Amino acid sequence: FAQTPPNPSFEVTSVKVNKSGNDGVSMAPSPGGIVITNATLQFMLRLAYRIQDFQIINGPSWLTTARFDVVGKIGTTVPQPELGLMLQALHADRFKLTVHRETRNLPVYALVKAKTDGTFGSRFRTPSECVPQNQAPRDAQQSGPRLCDNKVLIGNMSSAGVTMWTLAVNLSVFIGRTVIDRTGFSGTFDYDLTWTPDVFAPGLAGAIPPADPNRPPLAAALQEQLGLKLESTRGPVDVLVIDHVERPAED
Repeated sequence: FAQTPPNPSFEVTSVKVNKSGNDGVSMAPSPGGIVITNATLQFMLRLAYRIQDFQIINGPSWLTTARFDVVGKIGTTVPQPELGLMLQALHADRFKLTVHRETRNLPVYALVKAKTDGTFGSRFRTPSECVPQNQAPRDAQQSGPRLCDNKVLIGNMSSAGVTMWTLAVNLSVFIGRTVIDRTGFSGTFDYDLTWTPDVFAPGLAGAIPPADPNRPPLAAALQEQLGLKLESTRGPVDVLVIDHVERPAED
């Protein structure tokens, strides 16, 4: 029988408890590894498994409170897609983490059109007029057409050449639930969305901007600017269930 090869792993790892009391988290990937400072294990699980907080099930109370400085090094260049797998191996080795995946029927939001005539808002532009980055000439950023991009900041999204699925994923970061595309729209588009955030979205860089009376809450901005809305429902959600985890021994 064929055996599944183990995840690629770092050659050298270091894990230390961070007692600074700060809230800021930094992450610095490098060609030979990664350095993560003042991060919770929950933050690192999001990186390693490309999931969000609401998809992590059955963790201990310290999962979101204890903070660590983690270093992983390897002697060769690490492709970015492999960093997540290497972090998974680090967690299994240093945190004795074991997990399994499930699909559960949980509360979700359906992304639908808000207008009865089926049109979108003024900040929803189609067809997209951007050029995929892998097809753009080298000097495109200086003088060429707009490059396709997906910028997601706290209180501001500005994306070009994205799909409705991408917008749904972006929204789920701030909503705290899986968002399912049920607009019936296919193809790519450009959009700008600005709002006053009322909660912090973990894992995104930058502080919460001050409240701006000219910027509505996210739900209102989504409807006014893009002509879309969220409807509460239930649906299948992929989750990561923690079977076992331990506080790591420092080195």
